[in-house]
Amino acid sequence: MDRISQLPAGILDHIMGILPIQEAAKTAVLSTVWRDIWYSLSQLCFDHHFFCYMDRKYRGARKSVRRSCGLHVINNILLQHSGSIRKLVICFSNAARLGAKSPSYDMNQWFLIVTQKGIEEIHLRLAHNAYQLPDCIFSCSTLKRLHLDGFCIEPFTVPCKLPNVTSLCFEYVDFAPTSPSNYALDVPVLENLSFKNCVNMSQFNFMATNFHSLTIETNTFCAWRTFLPVNMNLTCICNLNLTDSSLQYLVEELDRRLKRGLPLQLNVDYLKLSDHYCQIADRTSAFVRLLRLCPKLCKLDIRFWFVEACNTMDDAMVNALEELRSVAQAHNKLLALKLSSVNRLGFKMIYIEELLASLPALEKVVIISPFDIFDCKEKYEFRKQVLNLPRASVKAKIVFV
Repeated sequence: MDRISQLPAGILDHIMGILPIQEAAKTAVLSTVWRDIWYSLSQLCFDHHFFCYMDRKYRGARKSVRRSCGLHVINNILLQHSGSIRKLVICFSNAARLGAKSPSYDMNQWFLIVTQKGIEEIHLRLAHNAYQLPDCIFSCSTLKRLHLDGFCIEPFTVPCKLPNVTSLCFEYVDFAPTSPSNYALDVPVLENLSFKNCVNMSQFNFMATNFHSLTIETNTFCAWRTFLPVNMNLTCICNLNLTDSSLQYLVEELDRRLKRGLPLQLNVDYLKLSDHYCQIADRTSAFVRLLRLCPKLCKLDIRFWFVEACNTMDDAMVNALEELRSVAQAHNKLLALKLSSVNRLGFKMIYIEELLASLPALEKVVIISPFDIFDCKEKYEFRKQVLNLPRASVKAKIVFV
């Protein structure tokens, strides 16, 4: 007797949900129990692996046929689904060549179906700007997490509200220009907002006064006259996660707001900075300016950009480090410091020295070095060098990872 089939339906749903969806489909032939679970599966994941599987399965067919086969399968699964859907993942990069609708599938119908089945999480990645999302996505009352990758978000011409969304992530999204006649997206309980390599973020019109976590990742070739959504309330942010290039743009945006007489003291208590070019004076200066605006900072996490060791400094860099020392000395609430991708020489070591010697309240310092650049002797010498650096806080304990 099949003991697994006798487990509660919720457990069977979880088991089938963690399988690749093409494998989950095969279990439907085992028994009526598994077939019923398949037709009511609460997590549907059509990711890159699914489309690669479909491509291999129909490798003898024309490219256009192979590309459309996966979408046809998705269409059939959604139309035959008989239960609730908690999570939907569709990651397909060839949709631009196929369009949103054909005789074998209709994307608009997909999203109308899932938004009426209690959906809580949606992750969509299609070809860049290939498909305009229907309004039902932005008016779904059960949705809690929404991740959109590769879309153009048009202005909202009707009121749209996501009453239960706590996490909103935009990746490679282009926000089309808005006008005063357009509506703002109402996200009243939003907690986490992320922009990753997006264009025209300032055009995203939304209402979310109490979100506390903001992530901005940009490449070094992006530039905007206005960087952030104009109605974004920065004072509610507690967790701030930036890449080095987005740091530069954010500080410039804050300077523009300061000139308009807007309040600028932030309530950030956790700051994460990735890919920091610590040897560039402008980047260090931008980092210092942001630190000055975050007097409540408790935890600082810096991941350095890997660069060749360099020990030469110009006057601009000397001045930037002096500013860093002065601002760091005033941070008497900063208790935890994490530094990643650290090597023994160059400006990274200077950063460690300046921060340890300046931060007065540090209690824990975590230093992570690339595992492949040190032999045992170098690792010992590096740790010895760091442990011998002066510390402004007698409580500061250093941990090496």
